[in-house]
Amino acid sequence: MNKSELIEALSQELNMSTRQSTSNLNTVLETMMVALCALRNIENFANSKSQIIFG
Repeated sequence: MNKSELIEALSQELNMSTRQSTSNLNTVLETMMVALCALRNIENFANSKSQIIFG
């Protein structure tokens, strides 16, 4: 599924406009990108409680 298809699916499933779906998806993707770019600040406590803390 590409971005356009995902936007269309969101629009239909959530009963919102394409513009709203695009904005919401862009916000989610940008947030994920920032978190991934800050990967050096992530500490993984897999040995204790399997929690990931974004710093």
